[in-house]
Amino acid sequence: LKVSHQKLSDDTAKCFENPRKFDPRMDDDEDIDVCYDPLVMSGGKYDLRPSATNDEKNLDFDSGSVIICKLGARYRQYCSNVARTIFIDPSAAMEKNYQTLIQVYLACNKILKPGTKIVDIYKTATGVIKRNNKKLLPNFVGCGFGTGLEYRESNLILNDRNAQ
Repeated sequence: LKVSHQKLSDDTAKCFENPRKFDPRMDDDEDIDVCYDPLVMSGGKYDLRPSATNDEKNLDFDSGSVIICKLGARYRQYCSNVARTIFIDPSAAMEKNYQTLIQVYLACNKILKPGTKIVDIYKTATGVIKRNNKKLLPNFVGCGFGTGLEYRESNLILNDRNAQ
């Protein structure tokens, strides 16, 4: 199977043209739309920034490959975002790195309560990375951002500078 990242993205975006594919109760084509072009990345080149774009390279699903897929959807003016990472026969190092990311997720999820400062979420994440695998820290792009009426709520960026 040879298919480009861009072709997979285009085919995914076409699903939004008929909202009944998502839910037969959806009548209005205006209810659902993409927030950005769906992203598909593989082959060792990954751009995790919100401004990332697809390339024309073919999907790489050889042993040891990683495939990252991202999709942002808008439903009745509210945005959502989902990303998935797919490992193809991962190496022991890849599995160790992924376990670190799971620990980051669990630690951050544990402190997500009303009143928690955004900066503390970021500090928790980087603390777990420092304790488990310091080599990953230069590649850490942050904890993400809040999503609501805007795909990327500028006042809810989860980084070390947001004291909210």
